[in-house]
Amino acid sequence: MSNEIKKVDNQELDLMQFGTEAQIKALKSASFPDLETSDFIVAMKIAKQYGLDPFAKEIWGWKQDGKTMIVVSNAGYMRIARQQEGFISLTAQAVFPGDDFSIDFSANEFTHKVNFAKRQAKSTPIGAYAVLEYFSNGEKRKNIKFVNWEEYAKSSGVWTQNKSAMICKVATTVVCREVYGLSGLYTEEEIQKEEKQEPRTITPPDLSKIVIPNQSEDDNTSDSEGAEFSAT
Repeated sequence: MSNEIKKVDNQELDLMQFGTEAQIKALKSASFPDLETSDFIVAMKIAKQYGLDPFAKEIWGWKQDGKTMIVVSNAGYMRIARQQEGFISLTAQAVFPGDDFSIDFSANEFTHKVNFAKRQAKSTPIGAYAVLEYFSNGEKRKNIKFVNWEEYAKSSGVWTQNKSAMICKVATTVVCREVYGLSGLYTEEEIQKEEKQEPRTITPPDLSKIVIPNQSEDDNTSDSEGAEFSAT
């Protein structure tokens, strides 16, 4: 791979700009384990285009159901937003039951009053919103996006421990994607990577535990009364 220049979409990319040959091999093995070389180079092109650090896990990928999944972390999306010309601020907040929250999309305005008195410990948010402010053509603009908890939440892992942070990450991603046109990129919060299931050991039944009842002399036993199995 030394000093190798690959061509993808008629554009050249020198992988050595990301590190030494050993570092590149380690990166591909750790963060892009299932990707073909061409897909790996595409991911590196995306990293270069948006200034993402693949060694800091701001971008990684894998194959799932034959499809290449290029994932950008929430920190990666934040980096992309901050690098855009005209960027002002990007904030996100979770909304809980009992909060006074509303969005007027026609006026592009929202109100959110947190009601701490009604919040219960370890309560689940109903969703989160993100607000991206930026300048465009000399005018100050604002984009607001709200995401529902039920559409994105997972039933295990960090989603059960850091509920507010996780749903806020999704809202941040959605608003960045819309404003900056970041199509074709996923976040870990939006997709569920398939986990390889460990093979299960199946124990055959103990034939010594099978009890066959005596059939009556008049042979009136129905077919549905077959052998009984007693399990211990």
